[in-house]
Amino acid sequence: MTFTPPPDDAAQNSGEPGAPSYPPPSYPPPSYPPPSGYASSNGYAPPNGYAPAPGYAPAPAYVAAPAYPPPPGYPPAGYPASAYGGYPPMGYVPNTPVRRDGWSIAALICGILPFVPLGIAFGITGIVRTTRGRRRGRGMAIAGLILAGLWLALFVLVGLFASDDPADHAARDAGGQITRQQQVAPQALRAGDCLKNPRDSDRTVDTVTVVPCSSLHDAQDIADPTLSGGRYPGDATLAAEAEDACRDAAATALGPVSAGSQLRLQYLYPQKDVWNAGERAAHCIVVLPNPVTGTIGSH
Repeated sequence: MTFTPPPDDAAQNSGEPGAPSYPPPSYPPPSYPPPSGYASSNGYAPPNGYAPAPGYAPAPAYVAAPAYPPPPGYPPAGYPASAYGGYPPMGYVPNTPVRRDGWSIAALICGILPFVPLGIAFGITGIVRTTRGRRRGRGMAIAGLILAGLWLALFVLVGLFASDDPADHAARDAGGQITRQQQVAPQALRAGDCLKNPRDSDRTVDTVTVVPCSSLHDAQDIADPTLSGGRYPGDATLAAEAEDACRDAAATALGPVSAGSQLRLQYLYPQKDVWNAGERAAHCIVVLPNPVTGTIGSH
């Protein structure tokens, strides 16, 4: 028995000759009746018993919760005020300039000038007023006080040396005689002192050179008459009075002097400053022609 195989679909579709072509079968689309309770297929209706979903309303705004009062019996929050007063607010204290003390400035000025009593008084006052930084100028007060003290020490030293000036005090022995050659002021001369003649060109004599009479000398003080007057009468008046007094003193000490004698008479009288200091004596000087030893009366 012989079986013929069924035609190959591939062979049929390839259009190979000899194979028969069959048209494709057509099937109608299935149709199903809508279930009961539903609308037509062109739109779906909600199932029975269900309403459409409502839209959502906007969420309600939040309202702030009401403030609750504090429980009774408790004070409000915060620290009670201190019984000793509150603290001052934080911050920097303004930099108020400290004034310079006027007494200290015055002390420095008086110390420089120098006004010694004022410098000392103002200096002490300035130091007291500038204690604990209440005022500026403590250094000036101290400087003025120191300067015033230095000036005071200087004045004391000058006064000591001036009062003990060798020109005012000639060196003498117990008998009052000059012991050595030395420079002295005219007011230190005494009658009988031997000296070297002051130069004729000197109109004012500040010092004279005294020597022991045993040494060579060419002049001698023979008298020291006291001039009259209270207030300074002037150079001319004193010169005339000193000349008259010395002529009388020379006549008494030397006797009559011959016309050919080479002795000369000179006189010294105080100047205004010496007069105002209390000096009232004139000094009568006999000048010898040549240096000699001994006193005039011995020749």
